Amino acid sequence: MKQISTLYFDFGNSRVKWSWDGWSQQGHADYSQLAASLQQIKAMVSVRDSIVLASVASEKRLAEPLKILRALFSVPIRRCLVTQEALGVRCGYSEFSRLGVDRWLALLAARKMNQSAVVVVDLGTAATLDVVDGAGSHLGGYIVSGMHLAVAGLLSGTDQIKPAMEQHSAPEIAFGRNTTQAVYNGSLRCLIALIKDVYNEVLIDDPEAQLVLTGGDAALIGPMLGVDYQLHEGLVFKGMSALNEHGITQAV
Repeated sequence: MKQISTLYFDFGNSRVKWSWDGWSQQGHADYSQLAASLQQIKAMVSVRDSIVLASVASEKRLAEPLKILRALFSVPIRRCLVTQEALGVRCGYSEFSRLGVDRWLALLAARKMNQSAVVVVDLGTAATLDVVDGAGSHLGGYIVSGMHLAVAGLLSGTDQIKPAMEQHSAPEIAFGRNTTQAVYNGSLRCLIALIKDVYNEVLIDDPEAQLVLTGGDAALIGPMLGVDYQLHEGLVFKGMSALNEHGITQAV
């Protein structure tokens, strides 16, 4: 059994992700499979110091996993929350607690790594984009459908758009020559246009600003942007680690 200092959990809306050992070990599970996955983690590692979590799930959904974690691990459990200011970054929301903690953690991590203005884009089921200026002020951001959610939303709201998947060979942004290409390429191009537009706007005020991508579709979309960018997986976990190192977590 491997001994680790801290075990990190990111509780999302539909699944849970976890990480340890300098981010080299990561995994995920749907909530329906989580109890079994936690038993497997318990058999693999011995946690020395603490469990640190972040959650955008409802408190009702979080209750059972917390019960299991307390039963399996005899260490303190601490939680990352959005605060008005942390690690030199000031939250741009007037009601800071309304900002998703996953967005907060990602932008904290990106800012810590760059110490400059950053545009942070998380390309998952939903795509989020946040801007932090050179002085550490979070200017706000956007939440839009990720590529696959955008396609699903379009198809669910129309009767006559019926893409044939055999006509969709690879993601690209060329003009669609059939309905399938038009739907998928169009959804992809919308995301690319938003990212480039925001980043170019930020560059006008701060030419040193950095573009940071994370999330499941980041490796796909990044090379299509035509601009310099950084690709960092596990930004949320890195933000959790930074808050934990500075003691900016709350006991659960």
